[in-house]
Amino acid sequence: MVGAALGIAVLLAVQAAWFSWRLEKAEGAWRAETTFLKQEIVRLQRAGGRLDAEATDPERREEHLREALRRLESRNLVDRYQAALVVREYGARAIPELIERIRGDSSRAREAALLLLAKIDGAQQGLPELRAMADAGLNGTADATGFRPDPKTLAAILGLLAQQEDRDSLGLFRGAIDSPEEVVRGAALLGLRQLKAIEAVPELLERLGQEREVANRQLRRTILALCRENPDAFVDRIGALAPKQRFEVVRLLGDDDSAAAVRTLRRMTADGDPRVALGAAHVLAKRGDRTGEPAAKAIAQRNDLDAELQRVASEVERLLK
Repeated sequence: MVGAALGIAVLLAVQAAWFSWRLEKAEGAWRAETTFLKQEIVRLQRAGGRLDAEATDPERREEHLREALRRLESRNLVDRYQAALVVREYGARAIPELIERIRGDSSRAREAALLLLAKIDGAQQGLPELRAMADAGLNGTADATGFRPDPKTLAAILGLLAQQEDRDSLGLFRGAIDSPEEVVRGAALLGLRQLKAIEAVPELLERLGQEREVANRQLRRTILALCRENPDAFVDRIGALAPKQRFEVVRLLGDDDSAAAVRTLRRMTADGDPRVALGAAHVLAKRGDRTGEPAAKAIAQRNDLDAELQRVASEVERLLK
């Protein structure tokens, strides 16, 4: 019995030592690989710097750019990283080639090209082709070269257009709101915020409640951001909308305590629809703002109010006592 227990103890000790050795070996290999990668990045950066500095004649510079662009397709992350650094140094000269990489078959090169175009100064020269790609993606067709971007690429292209604050792309963003792809609709909302496109408010209000919860929150944030940008222009823009949509604005602003929201609500107390005007007065009254009191009193004296509006009018009067 004692011998068996001793044998088990020895076996466990041997297994523990073996596992410890394996762990130390794995950790050593990981540290060696990490050190190698760090050294390799430094070496390649230095080599790339010398290469670029030595490439003074146009032919050699073009050759170096072509080689760096080719390496954007590499499976090696370090190699792609170094290639991207080299391409970025060429600035606007690399933009036509990066546009071509977006249309290419390599997903690695495409992603790198999209990231680089967001970093390179002078990317405006590529805007016409980016617009053509986005238009093709939204319409389910191909551009002049036969390229049709997938939803992820289309969203990234819209992001580039927004980053450049390209007002000529406003129609694309407004059209993208109705895309069947959520990632594209999300990019469109961010773009409209970036472009401060108050003219798109009617389309945005149409989509309220049609999105999933996360996307609907983003939609609400976009509408509120446009309101804060220019409250007066915002009110003017929604003035021609149906009363139901204007009332949705009142409900939306009820959760926003910004100065722009208050200014907008004050103007909406003069709305021609009693439900909208009384709704705005009610939101303000709950905040202690008496701006809507005259409108609420005038509406309360009407003979055509339904029970709900009568209740709200009474509530406004009670809140402001």
